[in-house]
Amino acid sequence: MELGPILSIGVKAVDTAVGAAQKHIEKARELGQEDVRACRHYLDAASQCIHGLEDGYDELLVNAESCLDWPQHIPVVRRQINNYLEVHQLRRRLKAATEGLEPIKTAMEQRARTIWQWPWRRRDKQAAVEEFAQRLGELTTYFANLENHDLSSRPAGTGVAVQPLDEIYNQLGVIQDSYLRGSDSSQNIPIEAKTQLIELVQKAREDHSKDGLEPITGRINATIEELRHAFT
Repeated sequence: MELGPILSIGVKAVDTAVGAAQKHIEKARELGQEDVRACRHYLDAASQCIHGLEDGYDELLVNAESCLDWPQHIPVVRRQINNYLEVHQLRRRLKAATEGLEPIKTAMEQRARTIWQWPWRRRDKQAAVEEFAQRLGELTTYFANLENHDLSSRPAGTGVAVQPLDEIYNQLGVIQDSYLRGSDSSQNIPIEAKTQLIELVQKAREDHSKDGLEPITGRINATIEELRHAFT
């Protein structure tokens, strides 16, 4: 029996994002909130977390599809789905980045002197600070919405990305049962089970791009990019 590609227990996109975000958070903390570089690192950490959520979702769909050719991967992919939906590691880093940005937003609202010394791209520093503070407020609101309406709900089985992955998880279980009852060949999987998995993956992709995670993360990423371009 061919083993096929080797899958790790973790979701690579999430593991990569967690590691990169942690490095940015540590650097930001070393610099202190009055340093513009700390602000940049917190923004980068948040961006890494958001990309981890998006890319991890897409990675799971690809891995689920691969089980049609390599059904022996099903236990690993089901565990990956569970790990992704718990999102503990990403939530911790995103929370740390958000908490790091809060005092910076407060300092801007209070017109702290150190903020005016940052390398603003706009010559009108007052306008630059006011606009940045407004965008930063929008960003922290987006983070709160993501946490309250998705991430905090996932362990309980709800949230914008949960139902499609739950359905895929269950269908993989159905396929695994039929696979274990027969030979080690993917040809033993009933055509109906294969078709249903393909349809569920396609549905998950559509939900993700229309009503799911992408509209939320898209607003966050766009705001982060605006904030990044505020400096020279």
